[in-house]
Amino acid sequence: MFVIVSSADSESSKTTAKGTQKSPSSVESDKSKNSRGLKIGGAIAGVLVIAAGGGAAVVINDNRQIVVDAPPAVSHVPAPVTTAQSSLDDDTLTQKVSAIMDSAADDSAFGELHGIVSDATTGQRLWGKNDTAVAVPASSMKILTSAAALLDLGEDHRVSTRVSRITGTNDIVLHGGGDPTLSKDGEGFFQDSASIANLAEKISVVIPEGVGKVYLDNSLFTESFHEAWEREGLEDGYIAPVESVMMDAGRIDPTNEESRRSATPAADAADALAKALGAENGGSLRDAAKDGQPLPLDPDPVALVQSAPLVTRLHEMMIYSDNVLAESIAREVAISRGLPPTFDGAARAVRDTLAEHGFPLDGAVLSDSSGLSTDNRISPQHLSEVLNSAAGPVESAEQVGVAGSRESSESTSLRPLLDSLPVAAVSGTLATRFAGQSGAGIVRAKTGTLNKASALAGYVVTKSGQVLTFALISNEASLLPARAAADKAASALAEI
Repeated sequence: MFVIVSSADSESSKTTAKGTQKSPSSVESDKSKNSRGLKIGGAIAGVLVIAAGGGAAVVINDNRQIVVDAPPAVSHVPAPVTTAQSSLDDDTLTQKVSAIMDSAADDSAFGELHGIVSDATTGQRLWGKNDTAVAVPASSMKILTSAAALLDLGEDHRVSTRVSRITGTNDIVLHGGGDPTLSKDGEGFFQDSASIANLAEKISVVIPEGVGKVYLDNSLFTESFHEAWEREGLEDGYIAPVESVMMDAGRIDPTNEESRRSATPAADAADALAKALGAENGGSLRDAAKDGQPLPLDPDPVALVQSAPLVTRLHEMMIYSDNVLAESIAREVAISRGLPPTFDGAARAVRDTLAEHGFPLDGAVLSDSSGLSTDNRISPQHLSEVLNSAAGPVESAEQVGVAGSRESSESTSLRPLLDSLPVAAVSGTLATRFAGQSGAGIVRAKTGTLNKASALAGYVVTKSGQVLTFALISNEASLLPARAAADKAASALAEI
């Protein structure tokens, strides 16, 4: 059996902080492009509901479809439908959701639970507990970062890495543009990434006589490591300095998701380019300035390469919960809005963008954009509003005041967010969760893991055909029991 999902493989990942208990179920696998599955199909507008065993379903927004092995409980129905129609009336749905979640919330494994369940069709809150109170969200914060990026930049936005020539010489400068997904040779960690090798090929065409020195311009980002982050994260493989040019988000071994990360990722990229060109590494452009005067540069670039589209990079960021990629994408939003590409500027850009599109983050504290900082505070309601919009229905003619119907601009822009979420028991950070449960292959959600904080936020299509969104944030909880409690609750919702 198989299931069509948007994920790239079935590897588990995590977001951790110092002292966090790592999941014993984490696995390592080859992360080369050849291991990412078979792509089929193409972009399909709107939300699709693919039925699975027992009438349940997986919701996908097919910016890309990939076939992966499904858990035993999941079967495939080849003809998806384009809308979810519940067989339950509103009162019955509310009663069933309330009964399930009231029972689930009694589990002490949740610790301090903040949660909400909503009807995605109407946006109606069906159940909640501390749902407007803020809590430490861990990586569920990435839902807000993704939403802001899609709303501000659009799913086709790309980042350029360019090279310029020092006037009158064969020396060049590598200018970081904010893309941490570069690979060394095209076989790196991230899908469809630009490569240092391709950049070197382009440079060699323009400077066939050979390059003398390669200098690094890493000035775009003036902050690289958040004060609340732990340096041990480099060794543990969940963070690296956020610099303006990086290979594989700083992974030393791009075939391993949990690889140790480099403390000098921008310098590593410049060194890789120098080696690819057979040139000398000239070090920092700033340090090469003579008498305080910057070296003169030709106005036109020698060469440039571009990242994958935003929608692809968001998918990778959410599936693997990559903190460096999240912080970099948030800085793209900051630059777009004329704000400094710093931690504060990126967080402000996320907040301002969401507020402008009808998602005010009242009471929230955004310390970073990845959710790694323990200073972050958001509420389940903040997440629910974004998820409801992403999964929301087509507006009626009366609502938009014109003949026919259309989707709201926010819903249209946020559709790819649905496609970016891991699938229970199938992909990314949920690959090793939900085994043997009714939510396997059905629930799609973003995870969050910090010391004493666990989160699960996403959506599920019930057996009766209703799309429900949910956000469950546990604080002051033990990691594995809190995960199990959230998985059990989400699976119970799938049974409605």
